[in-house]
Amino acid sequence: MWRVVVARRGALHPHSALAVAHLQRAGVGASRRVPLTIRLQSASQATPTTMTAAAAVAAGQSVVGGEVDGMPRLAGVGSIPAVLRGMDWMGTCLFAMSGSIAAGSVGMDALGCTLVGTVTAVGGGTIRDAVILQQRPFWVEEWEYIVMASVTAAATFVVWPLLPEGNVVKASGGGEGGAMIVGDTVGIAAFAVIGAMNGVRLALPGFISAICGMVTGTFGGLTRDIVCGLPASTQGVGRILHAEAEAYATTAFIGASTYVLARKMNFSLANRIIAGATTAGLTKATAQVYDVRLPTWPKKAQMNAPVDIPV
Repeated sequence: MWRVVVARRGALHPHSALAVAHLQRAGVGASRRVPLTIRLQSASQATPTTMTAAAAVAAGQSVVGGEVDGMPRLAGVGSIPAVLRGMDWMGTCLFAMSGSIAAGSVGMDALGCTLVGTVTAVGGGTIRDAVILQQRPFWVEEWEYIVMASVTAAATFVVWPLLPEGNVVKASGGGEGGAMIVGDTVGIAAFAVIGAMNGVRLALPGFISAICGMVTGTFGGLTRDIVCGLPASTQGVGRILHAEAEAYATTAFIGASTYVLARKMNFSLANRIIAGATTAGLTKATAQVYDVRLPTWPKKAQMNAPVDIPV
């Protein structure tokens, strides 16, 4: 459902100009006393698919093939967008667990683990909305994400030390097991597609929309790594942008780019979701299995090592 939000301050987003024109025709205008900003705001940052294409165009959004790039508010199995919402929820919980585990491994207390887990889960979408799209973070309206992430992170702080090692959830040595790695792959695939959706709806260039997907999928984890001081030999391994782990952010960018390309080729909404999520998931799994890493500088010890010069 869409509602009109009237604010006393702030610049009107350029993509809302058409929406303002329609509102003014309907008799909604600025106050004579105080300059007002009028914008449309959805109950979901990922626009519900129940919204008509005409309404989306009236809101200044970009529509391809008569289908709005978005998902229903609740997860389900009745459609591909509803399945994507379920993948989004799953990724949110797994990312929250990952953040809480990382925080606990460096000695943070219960509050610290809960906060870091929550930031890991929703931080990427928050940075995307606030920095790139210049709008309120999605969880202001979709508050269930904050609840989902914080409860999962807090529960992980309590339960994780009690779990036995050497199973699909908790690997030998206390690391994340295979089930969590699979869940992380599902999450990165969903986040990449949803981030790209947010970009293309505002008619942003394809490259910027792909960046939205990468930021959504990885900047929460990047924030976790920074806050926890990862990587460090005594603290574990940072997952994002570090040579100690397989390529990660790259896979999100590739998946988001695939979604944007499929949209350019007029694929249906379901098919472009499948294309983007599958590509992100497969590239992430390939990087995990084959330990694919991007090039890096040599280690400091290697850089300072003497070089034999033939004479």
